[in-house]
Amino acid sequence: MFVRIVCSDQKVAFEGEWEGSSHEEVLEYAKREAISKDMPVQVEIHGRGIWSVTPDGRMMPAALFHEKPGRRGG
Repeated sequence: MFVRIVCSDQKVAFEGEWEGSSHEEVLEYAKREAISKDMPVQVEIHGRGIWSVTPDGRMMPAALFHEKPGRRGG
């Protein structure tokens, strides 16, 4: 499944085919990382939806970050 994880920590951020077996696995990973890094994480799973994870681990079915036109990367 195609997954995009948006996070300011590049070690957490991801875009591509997820090798795991379920979308729950991706969401649990994002929740763990949000809590351990104390920062928000956004997860987009193609065909499933978009979730925002707060630094305290709460999950909301909505986009926290929005794409801005222009340069990507650094």
